[in-house]
Amino acid sequence: MEAQILARFPDRKPCQQAKDFAELALAHYNEKNKTSEFELAMTLLSNCFSESCGDIYGHVNFTAVPQKQSAIVPASKTKRLFFAELMHTPSLEAYARAQPMRVLRVCTIDDDSCYGGCHEIFRKIDHKRSDDMDYERCHA
Repeated sequence: MEAQILARFPDRKPCQQAKDFAELALAHYNEKNKTSEFELAMTLLSNCFSESCGDIYGHVNFTAVPQKQSAIVPASKTKRLFFAELMHTPSLEAYARAQPMRVLRVCTIDDDSCYGGCHEIFRKIDHKRSDDMDYERCHA
């Protein structure tokens, strides 16, 4: 996974914001899935965008490995690829200890169960902006 990203973007260095997004998302994932806690391996790609209403979202892809490694299965076989979507919550900026980015969805994407965003909302897309966008899983 990392090799593919590095081959496509050889000069890429994730910014601190991308790393923060990945850490927030993984902490959220670990809190919800106490049976399989992961630690961050590498932050891959991240992007922020805003909708016309002014809402700001962040997407991040990262890899993580289980905190408890099996002696039988090497780490390279247990590494998972994750996707997370976060939303900026401006009202939380007034509080010094609050995190203004809220995790909306975090999941592994190396299996078939990852559907987030607005996949359940019917939205007729008459024209595609890009052939490599996944219009079934994310309409942003």
